[in-house]
Amino acid sequence: MMIFIMVFSWFHRGIFVNLMQSGSEPSAGATSIVGYVVIVILIAAVVIGIILYVEHLRKEFWRELARAWKFRYYHGDPHDIPNNYPFQLFDQGHQRRVKHLIEGEERGRLMLMFDYHYKTGSGKSQQHHELSALIVEIPIIGMRLTVRPENTFDRFAAFFGFEDINFELEAFNRAFQVHCESKKFAYDVFHPRMMEFMLQHRELALEWCGEALLIYFYRQKKFDRDDAYAIKKIAHRFIDLLPEYLNRT
Repeated sequence: MMIFIMVFSWFHRGIFVNLMQSGSEPSAGATSIVGYVVIVILIAAVVIGIILYVEHLRKEFWRELARAWKFRYYHGDPHDIPNNYPFQLFDQGHQRRVKHLIEGEERGRLMLMFDYHYKTGSGKSQQHHELSALIVEIPIIGMRLTVRPENTFDRFAAFFGFEDINFELEAFNRAFQVHCESKKFAYDVFHPRMMEFMLQHRELALEWCGEALLIYFYRQKKFDRDDAYAIKKIAHRFIDLLPEYLNRT
């Protein structure tokens, strides 16, 4: 911030020095232009300062979480997550990147929790998307499976025959869209106890591919401290509820 103020001072002083050396008084127009320029740059400096401060707070949030859980903190992404984990979330948009990643093991399960950013559209229609997510690696090779809250468009599509997988619990069918390469695998995963558990967390989206599970809020929000603890707990509970025989498939 001080650098910007010094630049403004030099810029402002330089204009008037040049005017004085030319033997003329600064005109009202010149003074007005200088004033506008200074105001614009000051506003830009304030905005940049706020952005840097928010980024600092986010970094400290993740570092504190890493210390509490005895995880490792990375400002960047040493795993190149968007390119190495084949989840649908990472197929969306462009300029995809992971930031503020923490990594560690809990109950023998490798966990990666991070902020994720990507863009959609271009030009004036470009949008930024930011969210947090958790990846858990588990020793069960799962079929490609996605679960997310159902919306109005899904119900409209179902009217024309584009349905997802339906289960015996109607409340679960109304709450979630489930797609999987294998219906049998989906039925194995979403047994009655698992469906009841998921109905307690209707805001979640979940993807499973290979030996990795991805969990995030479907409406895409960054985790706060309570969210981070809750998501980690949910991940453990989801894995605990998986049928034992899936470990042998």
